Amino acid sequence: MRLRDIRTAVLAFLAAAPLAGAAAQTTLTMNATELGPMRTVFAPHIPAFEREHNVRVNIVAGLGAPTVAMARNKEVDVLITDPVYSYQMQKENLLVPLDRSKIPAMGDLYPVALMDAHQVGLFYGSFGICHLPARTGPMEAWSDLWRPDLKGRVSVRSFRVDSISLLVTMAKQAGGSERNPDAGFRKMAELAPSIAKYFENWGELSTLFRTGQVWAATCTNGRANWLATDQNLPVRFVSPKPGAFALIGTLQVVAGRPNTDLAMRLVNFLLSAEVAADMARIMNYGSANAKLQLAPEIAARVPYGRTEIEGLINIDWAYVDANSRAWEERWNKEVAFR
Repeated sequence: MRLRDIRTAVLAFLAAAPLAGAAAQTTLTMNATELGPMRTVFAPHIPAFEREHNVRVNIVAGLGAPTVAMARNKEVDVLITDPVYSYQMQKENLLVPLDRSKIPAMGDLYPVALMDAHQVGLFYGSFGICHLPARTGPMEAWSDLWRPDLKGRVSVRSFRVDSISLLVTMAKQAGGSERNPDAGFRKMAELAPSIAKYFENWGELSTLFRTGQVWAATCTNGRANWLATDQNLPVRFVSPKPGAFALIGTLQVVAGRPNTDLAMRLVNFLLSAEVAADMARIMNYGSANAKLQLAPEIAARVPYGRTEIEGLINIDWAYVDANSRAWEERWNKEVAFR
């Protein structure tokens, strides 16, 4: 699967041992720009888990497809990835079903987070529109990206989660679906003349806004906050009608490892409201934990509460994953190179 935008993390740890002997090891793999914040999220919490279970947790970097390779090579125990890679690993029998008897925190989650037998939702972001209000005026719907006055001033990412979600949403509005995406491809082709550039990473999007080449773009709620605060850009984030797209981080346990019991307990630990609160504060990710209580200023910038979490638009990633190569070839031929 070549959906390289998806934020992906991997957590791995080895068997528990006496303090004087070998200690458990956890490997967390995610894109480089997220590694520092993720370490900051876990740093206050992991020592308690280590003391309780007499293990050691280590966090390292990585992104996307390498997480699958780590699972294939039995290098990791617990994965933080996304539904797309989870479905791929399930097809290869690389994951074990989650044991709810060892993960009581699953009982604190909204039903939407109980995704299937092999994965559970850890964090939630939202894909919407970032724009410069002084240039664009109000933007209320995804269809605003097609406005004539924005021709040449729009950016969406190349074939990634948000652009695929937008394609599917456009298909559904025309009566199609993931299994009948023709109308979505046509609509994205119609948007092509408005595209200043299909951006590849958030640094590139920051430059496009800063230089005035782009006035509106697909963006996550967290990156919008980063553009406005760290990058000092006058951008605004909006969840457009009919809704923002879901960015989901999921937890999985790798098959064939010697410490499945401890892996389940680590999953339980990571699902706690305490960890979720720091993830919201530091990384602008919401949580499906019903016990999570956030200060109003933090709640305002993340998906928060059952209504918002369950209201995020999610598509059939299992089907898209199975057809990704054909879809990407079609994207390059019909959309990106027009």
